[in-house]
Amino acid sequence: MSIDPRIDRYLATHGVRLTTDASAGHRAVATKAFARGATILSLPPLYLLPTRDGEPDDDDRDDEAAERPPTRCTHCLDMLGGRRARCSQCHAAQYCSMRCLTQHWTLRHHLTCRPPNDNTAAEKTRRLKPMYRDTLRMLLGVHHTLTSVAQADQRRVPEWMHVQVSAWQHLQTHHARHPKH
Repeated sequence: MSIDPRIDRYLATHGVRLTTDASAGHRAVATKAFARGATILSLPPLYLLPTRDGEPDDDDRDDEAAERPPTRCTHCLDMLGGRRARCSQCHAAQYCSMRCLTQHWTLRHHLTCRPPNDNTAAEKTRRLKPMYRDTLRMLLGVHHTLTSVAQADQRRVPEWMHVQVSAWQHLQTHHARHPKH
């Protein structure tokens, strides 16, 4: 079974291949021996949305709480202390250290960073009930990431991100062909 050659190559480098058969359906099969408890494949998330601690996830959440800056590092998700590093371009991403800022920039933020005057997510979510804002921000973030990867210099995009974009595209086309799944 081949979803996308890029996905197949990536999985093969990690000792896994996708197969299909009538009795078991789609499945991943190991192509080499793995030690018990070994991590076979680990991908960074396509998009991170740090939460704000202490916020209820219901209709009672006020607008002021929804606009507070995150209390967790955008990269490692550790609690932010008094000293914070912040992206100098978008001012939205906050980090617990310069190390996290540098790692996140290299990993993905350079592809998705937007200047502070680009408030598309804030404007689109302002009219929603506070409990739905983070969900929409997450969806907008994933959409922006997918769009940014498509428009970016392909040599600057990490292979794991190409693999995730290919998987998202496969899921979208699969859902269009099989809406009842």
